[in-house]
Amino acid sequence: MYAGMTSASLRALLGTFLLAMVAVAFADDWRDVRQLVEIRPDGTVRVEDERTLVMSNGDFGEAYICIRHGSAVQIRMLEGSGSLSGARTSYRTQACESGAIGTELVIEHASRRTEGRVRFVYEMTGTLDVHADVVQWYWNIYGRDNVPQVIGYHLTVRTPGPMSAPYDAYVHRYSNPERPTVTLTEDRSQLDVRFNRI
Repeated sequence: MYAGMTSASLRALLGTFLLAMVAVAFADDWRDVRQLVEIRPDGTVRVEDERTLVMSNGDFGEAYICIRHGSAVQIRMLEGSGSLSGARTSYRTQACESGAIGTELVIEHASRRTEGRVRFVYEMTGTLDVHADVVQWYWNIYGRDNVPQVIGYHLTVRTPGPMSAPYDAYVHRYSNPERPTVTLTEDRSQLDVRFNRI
């Protein structure tokens, strides 16, 4: 997906957004994945990512996602990260273990389980490309490499203000055979994308 926004100043942040798909933890299934992305006037990007991890073979003590990024990007987890299933958890960040360059967001459960719903809340800086006439956001928000199957996916991206033509939002589905349902508000300030499966 692609998000770019036009604006001479970051406060206005008008433009397009292109989102593209964060490498994810190995699991049997991620279910009911819901990602809310807010691009803020100061250039920070806040993400709330809720998902259910289901293991049909074995169990898990940690749920994690690896976000690939360059050295200019900073990521920090925020309060609100943890279990939505009532389990006792803690959260932390570390370098991705899969050999990918990036930050791994980890939610650690006090006891092992075969299923659990979790929320990753995090903030990113350094992800916007700022030019004289456009501010663009292009980001891999779900992932492409070694990604487990997803059953039920909903992404919402909000910008600080409306976008005007010719700037727009684009969704890339890569090799996913399903065409998504894509909705863009009339003022182009919010993008919604839904897949039944990824």
